[in-house]
Amino acid sequence: MSADPDGDEALLEDLREIRARSQPRRGRLAWTLRLGSLAVAASFVWLLRGDLRYAAASPTPLELGGPLEFSLSHQASQTFAHIRGVPGAQAANVSHLGHSLRIFGLLGSNVVVVQDRDAPGAAAPPSSGAPFDALGRLVRDDDDRALKNVFLLMERAGYVAPQSDGHLYALYVGERPRRFGVLALELLGIALFVGVNWRAAARVSREPEPPAVGG
Repeated sequence: MSADPDGDEALLEDLREIRARSQPRRGRLAWTLRLGSLAVAASFVWLLRGDLRYAAASPTPLELGGPLEFSLSHQASQTFAHIRGVPGAQAANVSHLGHSLRIFGLLGSNVVVVQDRDAPGAAAPPSSGAPFDALGRLVRDDDDRALKNVFLLMERAGYVAPQSDGHLYALYVGERPRRFGVLALELLGIALFVGVNWRAAARVSREPEPPAVGG
């Protein structure tokens, strides 16, 4: 038995007070972990939103036609599309996310073509005034902030012009929808990240077992 029962009781009371004071702080920390993990996960899903929409797009390209017979009324962002056109004389070279891009407009359309010059088998630069075919990912201007200034440049130069929907589009040559399996693995990784953080939050918020007092 303890040599000083009154001292043991006082120690237990002190421990209870310490736990009572620390519990709100532990609860706040736990909720910070939970909400922080959800915020990070939501940001990753937001970054993947375009890939998810494009992965769900039809594998059959949307035909946008060619000069004098463009069919632009059914354009949609994050769509696999094909267009024929005549490149304008002005092209822009842009560096974006480590890629060197060649960008030019197709006369009489609302589409700018984006070629990745670093991609294997990258297409040669088009000849001004010569017919050109482009097949790839179609993205609307309000869904593609990276090319905001390029859209303005091409529109002011008269190489592209908004159509009935009031938008311009970029067609990324050769970019096909990513496989759902790859995206599913990325989403699974995000879900595991949230799960690990919520489990850690549960451990943080759990009240510790009272320590044994010598008897």
